[in-house]
Amino acid sequence: MFSRRTLLTLSLAALLALAVGCSAPPMTAPLPPSPEAPAAQPSSAALSLAVPTPAPTPEPTPTPEPTPAPTPTPVPPDSALLPDLALFLGREPDREQTRRDGLYLEFNKIPLEQAQLAFAEFSELLQEDRYQLEVTETFVGDRSDATYSDSFFFNYTGTNPDVTQVYNSSRTRWYNVHLFNVSYTKTGTASLCVHYSSAFTLEDPGVYTTADIPGAAPGSGGGSGGGSADSRDPNIPEFARLDCLTCGGSGDCNRCGGYGYTYNDDIKSSCRSCHGSGDCSACGGSGKR
Repeated sequence: MFSRRTLLTLSLAALLALAVGCSAPPMTAPLPPSPEAPAAQPSSAALSLAVPTPAPTPEPTPTPEPTPAPTPTPVPPDSALLPDLALFLGREPDREQTRRDGLYLEFNKIPLEQAQLAFAEFSELLQEDRYQLEVTETFVGDRSDATYSDSFFFNYTGTNPDVTQVYNSSRTRWYNVHLFNVSYTKTGTASLCVHYSSAFTLEDPGVYTTADIPGAAPGSGGGSGGGSADSRDPNIPEFARLDCLTCGGSGDCNRCGGYGYTYNDDIKSSCRSCHGSGDCSACGGSGKR
């Protein structure tokens, strides 16, 4: 038997335990585990490191500048040269006259078409830079006797004070060179004439007309159409074997400087004078007359 004190103690202990149980927070069931969180995404910095850097695009190779056209040998401003029409045609003039204001050459009985061709070719030759001439006027004259004339008038642009003017009576004008072709339609022939200041020095142009000129010496014009030394009259005197007047002895083409090509607006093209050979058209590259 428990004593009364023991029972009292047990009762107090039971009450105390009950009070403690009422004040404690209720027990809760453990929460279920949360689903697995997704893996953290890499930062942009990590991505940039992970992606390989592309190789740099190579710089395009710059287009090389075109080779500038060679500078032709400058013509001395005081030079006064004139291509010899007799050598260009390959025959002696029918009339050669010294006039008060200059010299006059006349070549007669040339077929009309051949005279017109030679006239056009020689007119173009006179306009080469070497001769320092410019066309200032052209004139066509008709006559009642079934003849007509084509005239080209040239003025000298150089500085030689000895170059005088010549007088053209039909036009009452003064020029330094007057080239004209008189055609006779009744006979089918023409006369090719040139009147020029006596201060000009005639030279072998090295190129000849392609026209078929009656009486032309073989190999010296009159249809030869070439300017090589091999096409010339072999009976050239020894003094004529001096340096070529066109190239000065270099043998190089006067237009392209020996390169064989020229540039026009940066477009490279074969030289019209030497046709790509680079040789002087007057001496064929030999440098000699």
